[in-house]
Amino acid sequence: MMQSMGQKSKAKHRWDTPSLILLGGLLGLFAAVMHNFYDAFRDAIPEDNLLVHVVSGVVIFVLAGALVLGVISAIRNWLTQHR
Repeated sequence: MMQSMGQKSKAKHRWDTPSLILLGGLLGLFAAVMHNFYDAFRDAIPEDNLLVHVVSGVVIFVLAGALVLGVISAIRNWLTQHR
């Protein structure tokens, strides 16, 4: 019985790609908020259109985070499937 439990723990499971995409988006959102705080504290906020600056930064960071973790998960799942 111990061997069967040991073999199950060593089995490679697929990563949940949609959950990792969501996590990447949340990490990107956190990074965007920190970036905006950094800009505010060093007084580097653009004077022309603040809304465009903030929203474009948030969109870029969220999409980049989701894309990075989604691609990593897909590659990892593909590699474990073909081994």
